[in-house]
Amino acid sequence: FGLRNIETLGNGQYQPCCGSWLKDDTYFHDHYGSLAEAYRSEKYTDFRKSLIEGTYKYCNGRCFFLSNSKTQREDYSGTVENPNGPREVKVVGDRTCNLNCVMCRGEKQSTDSETVKKIMDDLWECRDSLEIIYMSGQGDPFFSKHIRGWLKLFKRSDYPKLKELYIDTNGTCMTPRLMKSLSEVVPIMNLHVSLD
Repeated sequence: FGLRNIETLGNGQYQPCCGSWLKDDTYFHDHYGSLAEAYRSEKYTDFRKSLIEGTYKYCNGRCFFLSNSKTQREDYSGTVENPNGPREVKVVGDRTCNLNCVMCRGEKQSTDSETVKKIMDDLWECRDSLEIIYMSGQGDPFFSKHIRGWLKLFKRSDYPKLKELYIDTNGTCMTPRLMKSLSEVVPIMNLHVSLD
């Protein structure tokens, strides 16, 4: 996973994969000017190198991708030095949600517009290399007015390599009207509906 992707946490912080799989989930939280800058940084390049070489020096051993490590090293050996940027981005910085499910959080939350704008700017900067975008993990993209607005304005031609857009949602905001307004996204959208 960390060989070809990066997670954006908002406010200029990123991590190469799920924080719970890293020995120190704050090691990579330097403030960078952009997602592309973080991806190309020495720390992130060294992280990818450790996966290719099989040392996994930043990993805590709980990562389920490590069990398939030989295949990953063979499949992604050319991704250590990738000047074009990440092929996958996981957007986890917008915590806006209309529910307060026990499994996820104790209260409804929202994220400020500047944080979400930064995330969307990051996606735009990496548009020529992105193949997959994951809108997941923290909130509901269909409830977030910022991400919902981005989805409505989305043009496939702006992201020439994008093949899939994964969206984790609780499904409560998915209306026929909304889905109709996402005509550019629907052909590449892969919905994951979470049930509480």
